[in-house]
Amino acid sequence: MQIRQGVDLAKQLESAVKSNHCALWDDEINVARSLGIDLYRYPEAIQLYENGRVTVYWTAITQGKEDTLRWAIMATPSSGRKRVAVQEWLSVHSQEANEFSEKLRKEGSIRRWE
Repeated sequence: MQIRQGVDLAKQLESAVKSNHCALWDDEINVARSLGIDLYRYPEAIQLYENGRVTVYWTAITQGKEDTLRWAIMATPSSGRKRVAVQEWLSVHSQEANEFSEKLRKEGSIRRWE
C-alpha cells in the first residue's frame, strides 16, 4: 500500500513540476533561442518537505558544442564564479572559440568594439 501511495505522489509531483515552470528559466530559454542557442531544461532535483512544500532545482544545458560556444561568446555570465568558469572553458577551447567568433562576426551576430 505504501509503495502505491509513493508512486501516486511521484506522479503528482511530476505533473506539478511539468505544469509550473519557473518564469525566470522560461525567459532565459527564450533569450537563448532568440540568439540561436538550443538549450534543454530539466529538473535536476525535486525536494518534498513534510509540510507539503516542494522545491525544484532546475538546470539547463546546451545541446551541442556550437551552442555552448555561441552561449559563451554571446551571453557570458555576469556573476563572478560562472564568468570565470566560462572564461576558463573558452581558454581551453581557444582555437575553436576564435574561429567561431569570426563566424559570428561574419554573419553579423556580434561586432568588434573598437
